[in-house]
Amino acid sequence: MNAWVERRNVGLFLAGKAVSQSGSALYTFAAGWYVLAQTGSAATFGLTLALGILPMVLVMPLAGILADRLNRKRMVVGMDALNGFWFLGMAIYAAFYGLSLGAIYVTAVVTTVLTTLFSVSLEASKLALVSEGRLMSLNASSRVVESMVSVAGPVFGGLVYAWIGVEAFLWINGISFLLSAVSESWMRYEGAGVKADEDAQVAAGAEVAGDAGIWCSLRGEFSEGLRLVWSDSGMRSLAWRLMAINFFIGFCVSVPLPYVLHRSLEGGEKVLGLVQGASPVGVILGAVLIGRLKWGVDRAMKAAGVVLVVSFMILGGLMGVMAWQGVTAAGAVGAYAWMGLIPGMLLLGIGIAWIDLPLLYYFQVAVPEHMKGRVLSVIMSLAKLVLPVALLGAGVLVGRVPAGVLTLAGGVFYLVTLLKDWGKLARETGGSREEVGL
Repeated sequence: MNAWVERRNVGLFLAGKAVSQSGSALYTFAAGWYVLAQTGSAATFGLTLALGILPMVLVMPLAGILADRLNRKRMVVGMDALNGFWFLGMAIYAAFYGLSLGAIYVTAVVTTVLTTLFSVSLEASKLALVSEGRLMSLNASSRVVESMVSVAGPVFGGLVYAWIGVEAFLWINGISFLLSAVSESWMRYEGAGVKADEDAQVAAGAEVAGDAGIWCSLRGEFSEGLRLVWSDSGMRSLAWRLMAINFFIGFCVSVPLPYVLHRSLEGGEKVLGLVQGASPVGVILGAVLIGRLKWGVDRAMKAAGVVLVVSFMILGGLMGVMAWQGVTAAGAVGAYAWMGLIPGMLLLGIGIAWIDLPLLYYFQVAVPEHMKGRVLSVIMSLAKLVLPVALLGAGVLVGRVPAGVLTLAGGVFYLVTLLKDWGKLARETGGSREEVGL
């Protein structure tokens, strides 16, 4: 593949990803706030968030096998196109019949399934788009796009929602997916990635004569990865830590924070966008800091635990003040309270980076090359599996327990979990284990 084709592929790849993810980020914010504004119920809001996670957990193992067996370019273009047509269809439906909660729930499930299939196929296709020498550059550029969208999505989502309402987001998201599909169809797939697709399809022809082949393969590969994770004490410990932080973030922040802002502030959707946009900024800052500090895995995880507990305490305390005062965005107390949430979310993002990056590094150096895909799919599935439970549990409890108290209590329980984990680690290693460096 010549340099011009590679540069063209990179540009189309990043453009398509930026457009589709921007539309998704805007719609996800708008849909969640719409449900909260219409019902005032934290339980229905939690259900909306959970429906955006649970299908991904169930589909992710299957998506990896389909990406290896089917034509990846068709999968990438097809999933984005189907997402686009779905959202345009929902926009037409909403124009005639209005937007119901049922339609939002169904859309959350459908778009999560299609996006999961798209994401796995796209990630598996990178080596067919660029040479190995440009792969690291493509990964870095892709991460920059993701971070920019994560920052801008909630901020602009809150502002645009206040101006045009949720129905317009259906049109925006549908058009953005179709534009993304068009740009991805222009990418040229060459090299090892294409050959792998063709070999996989030929090999799958005899194996998948019926439905049993792919399901047997899925079950066997997932079980093999699960056995490796469970048999290695280091990976098992890190997997539990990842599950714990996913649970407590969902329980302490994802549901209580929007609920309090909705109940306490006028124009809460704009404030929520600004506050949520601070978290991905913290992730970027945390990634820069950990690269300079050169911490080992254990030290980074301990620092992340402390930062996250402090974040939960700041957020919980400020949410309690806002709910108790019943302030408005124009009031002095309200202004200081919601502004104080921003550093809390920055710390949350830093803590997430200090967990995710060491975990990724550990898996890259500790997992055998031929098992990396299976082990990572197992870990991600287990980590995401606890998130719907946390979201639904928080949604039910927020209606009965003050949201600030819920966040503070979650922070205390997370601290207890950390102390027990550190004590167990000290007993097992005698305080002398040499860390894996980053």
